Amino acid sequence: MRFKGFTILVALTILQALTSEALSEQKIDEAFADFIVRYQKEYHSEAERNRRRGLFAETLMDIVAANEEHDEEAGIGSKYVAYVNAVADLSAEEFTAGFLCGHTMTPTIPLSNISYLDSPKLSNLPESVDWVAAGAVGPVRDQLTCNSCYAVHAATVAEGRFQIKTGIKPLIPFSVQQIVDCSTLCGNKGCTGGTLTRTWVYVQSQGIVKESAYPYTAKDGKCKDSVVTSPSNQCLAARDVVRGIAIKPEDELILRGAVADGPVSVGVHASSARFRN
Repeated sequence: MRFKGFTILVALTILQALTSEALSEQKIDEAFADFIVRYQKEYHSEAERNRRRGLFAETLMDIVAANEEHDEEAGIGSKYVAYVNAVADLSAEEFTAGFLCGHTMTPTIPLSNISYLDSPKLSNLPESVDWVAAGAVGPVRDQLTCNSCYAVHAATVAEGRFQIKTGIKPLIPFSVQQIVDCSTLCGNKGCTGGTLTRTWVYVQSQGIVKESAYPYTAKDGKCKDSVVTSPSNQCLAARDVVRGIAIKPEDELILRGAVADGPVSVGVHASSARFRN
């Protein structure tokens, strides 16, 4: 998801200058009013507005507290700063239902050809790598209110690896919506959620088309078989992806080795309120 920092002066004053103890009701009201304008929020009743204002206040206080804690632990000059974004007026349940990856059902295609990456030698790894600067990673996608993070991850990594392999520039965006609509075959559930493993099995077995041929709608839809199977639309055909490589959890050395080779899909437990800020 892509959310720009909350840069309106009042909000910056609150986040940078005030402590959680000094966060008055007036300052919260000012920040909430700016939030409504910036993100074009519309509430259909006074009761709904009051409810959203209460959720916003909780989020704002949590953000200020998080920044205070981080300043104490890492120093004032640290780059990490939590900000208000477009989901600041949502409850934890609404955020989970609308933006995370959800759950899956039993797949009808076996999960095959998935292996684990071996640990590389530290001396063989570069100090840094920037796949955005190299042209293999495009702008951050906004999945909107669809639990399609699994599809966004896979399309982003597939298009990046394709660019590295072929050298084609500019980067060709791959279809996220194809994965949302069609990978139910492998156990995903559209905008209700899915997993990276099942998604890669789908891409391996069915291929993937360019985004311009199958645009993102952030809604569940019927798989467009004629679009998916058209050679003129396909960036990767069935079996062009030879295998999937998994990385063992919490192994940073292996992760560094994978990133040195190209973009990587990473799953993060993101239900924490502080994570979404």
